[in-house]
Amino acid sequence: MEWWLVPSLIVAVLTLLGVGAKIGFWARGIELRLRNVESRLGDVESRLGDVELIMGWLLYIHREELFKSYDRSSPPSSGSSAEEKRRLLAKLREGTITSEEATRLKPLLEKQREEASAAGRTGAVIAIGGLLLLLKVTLALAGERLEGA
Repeated sequence: MEWWLVPSLIVAVLTLLGVGAKIGFWARGIELRLRNVESRLGDVESRLGDVELIMGWLLYIHREELFKSYDRSSPPSSGSSAEEKRRLLAKLREGTITSEEATRLKPLLEKQREEASAAGRTGAVIAIGGLLLLLKVTLALAGERLEGA
């Protein structure tokens, strides 16, 4: 056996151990960064919830202006569902809507928002989105929760 073979094997093993350790530290650093990103996403989600809450309060305070905007931007509709929607919107305006009524109103507004979006009526889309958020906040103030919200 050659005399230089043993030191070469020792150097090769130490090199492999060093490279393995480096890869391990690198992988650990990635894991720590991923945990950091996950915690930041949680912060963003909670901030978005706070923004939604603040927007909801503002809409609740200024709901008359919101309903005026909705009335101006949404064309009148007819039919039994339109009559029910008018009745439920009146209850929302008064702040007396129940969770069962809100559950019936929500899909009516969502459908109207889709129709307004397809027709390119941006003002109506914004007003209806505001009404949906107002619906959620009004129920939250009453201690109830909107199904699917």
